[in-house]
Amino acid sequence: MNPSASNEPRRRPLSADDFDSPAVEHRFSDSYEQRRAALIAEFGTAASSKSARFKWRVAALAAAALIVVPVTAWAVADNAGFFAGAFGNSGRASVESHDEVQGYKDGKPFMATYPSREYVDVDLDAAERLLGAYTANQETPVSVGDHTLTILSAVRDKDAMVVHYTLERPGGVTALQWDETSNQAKGAYQPFDQPYSWRFFRGKDAARQNEEQARWKNEPMPEDAEERAAYERGKAAAYDDANFYNYGGDFTYVDPERSTADMLDCYAYVGFGGQAEDGTPVSLLVCNEDVAEQVVDVPVKDVVPARTLRAEGVGELAVSPLSLRFDHSGDGDIVDEAIARAKYDRYFAGRIGSFEEYLEGCYAEIAIDACSKIVVTYENGEPYTVFDGIADLDNTTYACGLGDDRQALWLFNRLVDPDAIESITINDVVFS
Repeated sequence: MNPSASNEPRRRPLSADDFDSPAVEHRFSDSYEQRRAALIAEFGTAASSKSARFKWRVAALAAAALIVVPVTAWAVADNAGFFAGAFGNSGRASVESHDEVQGYKDGKPFMATYPSREYVDVDLDAAERLLGAYTANQETPVSVGDHTLTILSAVRDKDAMVVHYTLERPGGVTALQWDETSNQAKGAYQPFDQPYSWRFFRGKDAARQNEEQARWKNEPMPEDAEERAAYERGKAAAYDDANFYNYGGDFTYVDPERSTADMLDCYAYVGFGGQAEDGTPVSLLVCNEDVAEQVVDVPVKDVVPARTLRAEGVGELAVSPLSLRFDHSGDGDIVDEAIARAKYDRYFAGRIGSFEEYLEGCYAEIAIDACSKIVVTYENGEPYTVFDGIADLDNTTYACGLGDDRQALWLFNRLVDPDAIESITINDVVFS
C-alpha cells in the first residue's frame, strides 16, 4: 500500500488514478508506471468480466449518513481511551476482502477491491508500559473556520505520529467527509468545496513551506536540461525536512460509534518523510483557500524508541510500537519470485508483456512497491501479518515510500511490542 498525498493542504477524494501512489514526494520506476497504466486502462471494464476485478485502493467519493450516538463521555484526553481507540478494536470491526461498485461507465459498473482488515483488542497494561510515558494528553482547541478541531492525545516515534482529535460544528460537520468504506480504504478526506483545510507538520516553518510547495506545484517544468536540473533542486528543497516542516501524509479514521452529525471522533495516523529526534516540534497548519492562516503547536512528548532488526546484505528495519521503517541500504534484493509470479498472474498477465519482463522490472523496483508481504513473528510463535498484497490483507493504517525510493514506512493497526519480536519477514527476506 502506497497512498498518495499531493503535498496540498486540502485532501481530495481519491480515484483509480491514485492507485498505489505514495504520500510523500516519490518517483515511480518506469516498470511500475507501465503496470499502473495497465491497471488503470481496465477502469471501465464491466463488473461481470473477470478482468474487472483488479486491485486498486480507492477512497469512497461520497459520505454516508452519520450515525447519531451520544458521545460526551468519549471526548476526553486520557491514555486508556486513546490506546483503546487508536490501537484496539474499539469502534472498529474486522472486515473481509470484498468488491464494491465505484461508479459506472457506459451504463456498466466498475469495481474496486477493498482489502481484509483485522482489528484486535489492545492490552492496556502493555500499552501503558510501551507508550504511557510518551503520550501527551492536553486538550488543544483550534478554530478551523466555523469548525472547532480539538486535539486530545498524541504519541510519536521518529517516523510517525498518531493523533486523537474531534471536529465539531453546530448544524453538522462539513469540513471532513467519511463513511464506512472510507474507513476501510484511504480514510476520511477534506472536500474541495470547503475553504478551510489542515494537516500535521513537523519541523521549522509550516506556513513558509506551504507557500513554497504551492509555488513549485504551479511552476512549469523547463525544457532546457540545465534549467530543468535547477528546477528539480529547487522543488526538492521545498520538501526538504532540513529547510522546512516535514509532511508525509496521513490516514484519518472516524469512529462511527463515538461520532455524531455535529462531532466527528477522529484518529489521524501520520507518516513523516524524515526522522525526528526528541524536541522536534510538531504543528497543525490551518489554511483558508490554501493560504496558511495559523500554525498551532501540537502537544507532544519525547519520541517512542525503536528497535533495529537487520538482514545481511539487504538493509535494516526500525520497529516501534507504532510503525515499521525499512531502509533498503544493501545491494541484496527483496524480490520473492513466487510472490512476483502470483502478483503477475493476478494483475498483469496479458496486459504488460511476459513474466520475465515483469520480473526484471521487479528487481529494479522501488522499495514500497516491491514489498508484497510483511509478517511480524513474535518469540511465542504468534504471527502478525502486516500486509499481504496477494491475499488482499492490509493490517496497516498508513504507508508511504520515503527518501530516495529505497526506504518505506508502514504504520500498524495494532500495538506492537518490539522487544517481543523474534523476526520480521518482508517477502522471503528475514530480518532479526
